[in-house]
Amino acid sequence: MRRRRTRGKSKWVSDDEIEKWVEEEQWALENSLDMMNEQIDVITNNELVTVPSHGSIPEVVEDGIVRMMSVQVNSMSTARVRNRKAAELQEVVRRYNPHLIGIGEVGINWNCAKNGQRLLSLFPELEKDSQSATAHNSHLSERIGVHQMGGVGQIIRGELLGFHKRKSLSKDFRNLGRWVSTVYSGCQGHTTRVIQAYRVRSVRSKEMGSMEQQHIRYMQKNGLRGNPTGMFDSDLLNQLQVWRANGERLILMMDANEHVLTGKLCRRLSDASIELREVTKDRLGSLCPNTHASGSIPIDGVWATPDVDVVNVKWLSLVESPGDHRACLVDFTSRSVVGTDGKKIVRPACRRLTSSNQQSVDNYLREMERQWDIHRMDQRLAAIELASAGATPLPPDIAAAAEKLDRQAAEIQRHCEKHCRKIYRSEIPCSPEVSLWDKRGKMFTRMLAALAGRVKNPGVLYKKARKLGIQSPRRWTEEQIRHGRHIAKAWKRRLSLSAPSLRTDHLTQRLIEAEATGDTERATAIRNMLSRESNSNMWSQLSWAFKDNGGRANAVSRIERVENGEVVEYTAQEDIERVVREETQSRFSAAASSPFCQGLLGEQLGYLSDTSIAESILDGSYVIPPEVDDATALLIDEIGRIGQTIIRGSTRQDISPDEFSTYWRRVRESTSSSYSGVHFGHYVVAGTSERFATFFAKKISLTTRTGWAPSRWGIGLTVLLEKIAGVALVNKTRAILLMEGDYNMHNRVIFGDRMMSIAREHELIPDDQYAEKESDGQDGAFMKRLVYDFSRLMKIALGIVSEDASNCYDRIAHPFCSLVFQAFGVAIASVIAMLSCIQRMKFYLRTAFGESPGFMTALLGTIIQGLCQGNAASPAGWSVVCAILLAAYNQGGHGAKIKPPIRGDHFETAGVLYVDDVDLFTMDATLDEDAMWTEIQSSTLDWSGVLIGSGGTAKGEKCFGYLADYMWDESGQWHYTPPPSKPLVILLPDGTTEEITVLPCDVHQVTLGVASSPDGNDQHHLAAKGKARDKWKSIRTKAEVWVNRLKNAHLPSKYVWVSYRLQLWSSVRYSLGVLSARLKDLTELCPRFAFEVLPYLGINRRVRAGWRYMHSAFGGFGLLDLATEVVISRVNLFLQHWDNPAPIGKTLRACMQALQLQCGCQGCPLSERFYPMGELCDHSWVTSFWECVSAYSIMIELDYPDLPLPRANDQMIMQVAISLGYTLAQLRSVNRCRISSCSLFLSDIASADGRRVDPTRALPDVDYSATSAFDWPIERPSAADWRVWQAFLQRLTLPDGTLLRTLGKWLYPSHRNWEWFYDPVSDTITRRLEDRHEVYCLCPDDGPSTRQAQQYARTRTISLGEEVKGVPISVINSGETIQRLAAGPPLAVAASECPESFFEFLSTWKGDWMWEDLHMPLGLDAVVSSIRNGSAIYVTDGSYMRTLDPSIDGAGWLIYCRTRRVG
Repeated sequence: MRRRRTRGKSKWVSDDEIEKWVEEEQWALENSLDMMNEQIDVITNNELVTVPSHGSIPEVVEDGIVRMMSVQVNSMSTARVRNRKAAELQEVVRRYNPHLIGIGEVGINWNCAKNGQRLLSLFPELEKDSQSATAHNSHLSERIGVHQMGGVGQIIRGELLGFHKRKSLSKDFRNLGRWVSTVYSGCQGHTTRVIQAYRVRSVRSKEMGSMEQQHIRYMQKNGLRGNPTGMFDSDLLNQLQVWRANGERLILMMDANEHVLTGKLCRRLSDASIELREVTKDRLGSLCPNTHASGSIPIDGVWATPDVDVVNVKWLSLVESPGDHRACLVDFTSRSVVGTDGKKIVRPACRRLTSSNQQSVDNYLREMERQWDIHRMDQRLAAIELASAGATPLPPDIAAAAEKLDRQAAEIQRHCEKHCRKIYRSEIPCSPEVSLWDKRGKMFTRMLAALAGRVKNPGVLYKKARKLGIQSPRRWTEEQIRHGRHIAKAWKRRLSLSAPSLRTDHLTQRLIEAEATGDTERATAIRNMLSRESNSNMWSQLSWAFKDNGGRANAVSRIERVENGEVVEYTAQEDIERVVREETQSRFSAAASSPFCQGLLGEQLGYLSDTSIAESILDGSYVIPPEVDDATALLIDEIGRIGQTIIRGSTRQDISPDEFSTYWRRVRESTSSSYSGVHFGHYVVAGTSERFATFFAKKISLTTRTGWAPSRWGIGLTVLLEKIAGVALVNKTRAILLMEGDYNMHNRVIFGDRMMSIAREHELIPDDQYAEKESDGQDGAFMKRLVYDFSRLMKIALGIVSEDASNCYDRIAHPFCSLVFQAFGVAIASVIAMLSCIQRMKFYLRTAFGESPGFMTALLGTIIQGLCQGNAASPAGWSVVCAILLAAYNQGGHGAKIKPPIRGDHFETAGVLYVDDVDLFTMDATLDEDAMWTEIQSSTLDWSGVLIGSGGTAKGEKCFGYLADYMWDESGQWHYTPPPSKPLVILLPDGTTEEITVLPCDVHQVTLGVASSPDGNDQHHLAAKGKARDKWKSIRTKAEVWVNRLKNAHLPSKYVWVSYRLQLWSSVRYSLGVLSARLKDLTELCPRFAFEVLPYLGINRRVRAGWRYMHSAFGGFGLLDLATEVVISRVNLFLQHWDNPAPIGKTLRACMQALQLQCGCQGCPLSERFYPMGELCDHSWVTSFWECVSAYSIMIELDYPDLPLPRANDQMIMQVAISLGYTLAQLRSVNRCRISSCSLFLSDIASADGRRVDPTRALPDVDYSATSAFDWPIERPSAADWRVWQAFLQRLTLPDGTLLRTLGKWLYPSHRNWEWFYDPVSDTITRRLEDRHEVYCLCPDDGPSTRQAQQYARTRTISLGEEVKGVPISVINSGETIQRLAAGPPLAVAASECPESFFEFLSTWKGDWMWEDLHMPLGLDAVVSSIRNGSAIYVTDGSYMRTLDPSIDGAGWLIYCRTRRVG
């Protein structure tokens, strides 16, 4: 009645009615407990009311069971009905927890639903860890609205998801939405298909939207005879026969709209070709009386083929069931459905000891102190230390005592954790209300035990029951107690929805009380608890919503392996462990192919390189046998060179208690480790105690001094993780070895810290390694980008080979590794302690099934090699190994030879190394095409050789190469040459070669997280289409995936903002600065995506774009703009690397100088306006950065000196061309010819006297490179370009050929190399060439009256050492004779680089204003004297207040001598 009254008032409700409803809801909430107590009182005095269900099923799903539920909801298209039925369905799911839910008569046309809405969107509680499949009438003629009768769906949940084959989803082939099926596969060949179907009624409905009328319209349109029911029967039976013929097991859940046994269709389901049987009759012996609310016969059923085993069946009552049909629950054996006993993920046990729980820490330390005293641990360690003084290795008896001590310490640690606290796990957040019903439920269970006589003192139990509000507990019968427990569970399920808010209210109330009483410590603890739980809940929801695996643990529950060209899947625990053991065995034995492990060298070194031969290699005295290959010989030489540089064993060996405490204070306590159970938390807590920190520090120091290691260190736990969610190929999984915590501390301190400190101190880590301190993968990608750009700007051929190492950490030969560690100063005892544990390592395995009972270890006569992922020494170890490899590789003279085109020294870079990613550069302007390819192949083989020497090898399928060479078309436009047809090969450990792909320069490859190619096009990184499961995704794909997941997440706006900034943009922001995309490409990508996000962020879409991106400090919403973020990242990257002495900084400066020559500006291009000069330049990172700086009006001041105008009245050629109003196409032609003629200033194209244009500067097909001191980019202007250039030169002169603005004397030295010089004293002309000087004298026929047209002939040659005298002159060279033109003024002499005075030296530091008011009455000598005597006192101060005036600052200083005043 109330609903009917409210429906009529949906447009207007009075304030009195609203207030009345609020009061009613508040009253119901406050009196809910009293109402429940009344229910309990009624139970004690009345008979139990039974519910009309049929069959039985346990509420808790047992192991090895797959539970499925079928329900007919009878339409969920309207919000009011949908919310009610969704709540009812979710209540059933919470109670019975089915793995699959089949839903009939959904009643929604998903094509017309809201954007992003799906079946799971209707059930918020079921979205987590679930997938859905739906089918509806999808014909265009039926897309009238959201409401559409019919339609079916399935929801797959929990463990069953691991077996779901999404690609095998099948729908009604007529697209009428009559059925949908999903496929589940476990062991090879074991496949089960689950079908949810709705059969059309045989009674024809006249309602136009009914399913009958939908199907009739379809049949009429397609010319089909019969009726919808007959068509359904025929289609379904045929489809079932096909599936059954394919060997699939079938489970059919259907609303048959006829008797499930005697109906026309249902009888045919049992045909021999299908073999479906109704499970209710088969399991229970009787059918459910009726399944529809108004029916009298069972019309709903579940059918299964005989090869599917049914365990339990239950038809719920109509009261419990959503919709107007009974819901059916069926338990099948998981072995019959998926071929295994289920995939219940076995998670590691919860840690009782955690440093954040102070009570557990106090209890743990207290028990540790007691046990330590009982077993005299400190005294025993001291005795071992005393007995082991100077003993390396430890004697057997002392080693046995140390081993016993270590085992006992670990046992005590585990014992103390076990007794430090008890763990109570609640299914829902705890609060007084939840706790009450939880305790009541447990009390009812104990009361049942009391009735059975299993409680010693029932009186105490009943007393506690009365405190919980259970009146007269002695009078309760067993049936009443069971029903009371059922009510308690129901109340817990009811409270589960409001449990988070109830707990928040409870903690808030306690916080108010603590603050009111002044208990600040308790208030702080409660406040931290509120914050921690809120953040935990938020990130749990965000992980579920946006992570690829739905926030679930990606523990491996199945493994795939390629066998005989086919992918074979393994799902049984035994099979998975066997396959992984075989893969692990192969992986860790592959390093034995190293030359250091084979032949005479391998015998002489041993597995640990602790022999006299190893000593001779380290001190450089080893004579390399002739049978050793060249790559191995180079490695031996480099080890010897470094071994002689660093003092042997120079790393400090002891570990102090302070270092122990500091180390464990900085680690992440939650990190998984330790097969023994002594996790990080033990050492974190031990580090807070001086006694235990001292004990463990001494025990680790014993290892570093003697080389002894506990046997516990030789046991590891391998955890398999999927690199890409859903990809289970064994060679594509990541195997992390969990080592003991103290073992990893030893490795981190000795190798990761101390060894690397020595390596950095001696500058032995090459700049080409970017997996180094203060560097990252983005820097490596930036270096690649700059090398690409320099090649493109200068048109120098570039070869790049990506030669990634295979399993780099696991393929390091131990003899070679030991030599490297010793060469870098690590004591042999520490090396033996670490490597010997790996060599005898026992690899246990953790998968979704838990930890394996068996282990993998080395085969008889072999050892485990490599450093293992999970070893804290692996990154440092690989870093020093790469330092040796790179030094040996550089002996071949490989790499990119780069010379800044204007000023700067020549430098070389081998490439970019980042862990296993290796990109080798080859660039040399002196090499022709054939020599260039030969050098590329040689460098590739040399790197393969040194990599094999270390025990590794290149991963052929991931290797590729580029050759970026250039050609020009007839229009003067350059292009990349096609890839060469010659093969490019890498060397393999067995001596054979493998060909790798040579890609065109416009094909992208993803390296270091960036999709790049030599052509510099970033469209692939920005907007390439991809899938959510891809390992690498473009920015567009990341945004689309995030938006699609957001639409289904139903998160509050504040959570969406957190995800927007910290999840989406954190992933997008990486490598943004490396991109060289133009601003127009960046601005086109963002708006559409941002517009979709607005409602979820709580922003109205009508808000203008400017307010969306404006920072919140200025009243905007603070959305992030891609173009702006790219600009910020580029500025940061530029400021970080500019003027850096490393190759990346030098290459950046070289690119900037190349850009300056391309655009023709006088100084730094960043100080010029981008348009039009920037449009004349080739695409590059510096070009795009220039565009950003200009567009955003960013002022960047650099130490980048301008090129002074060499002559009076001189000008920049391109500035003159721009001022003449040339179009962009004309400017490009002028610029090409200017670059080809190596000209920057007007003085570069003017005659010696500065009055005319030098006629030789307008000639095509002339090599002008020798006429300039700069290295100019290569250009090949077309004939049309030269015509534009000649026309441009004509516009610079008057009709008589005189320049409009004649040039004056030389002011500064010019980059132009003058070839001809005239000496008026001797009347000779000298030609300056690269290898000689030629002298020309006046021809005898020419007299002095015709000096301007006099002819000079070559008479002699002089050496380069003789000085060329005279002034520049222009001539016309006709071969053996030249015609003299006008001579110019003498060239300017370069100023001396050495300052002549101290103040000139100070001027080189800039800031001349500091010395303008300098006052020294006694002179500079007095200042120097006071400094030398130590009597000088310095006082300085400065002032700068940006808020008052950002352009004004000041500083002053005073030097005072205690013996006399000097300044």
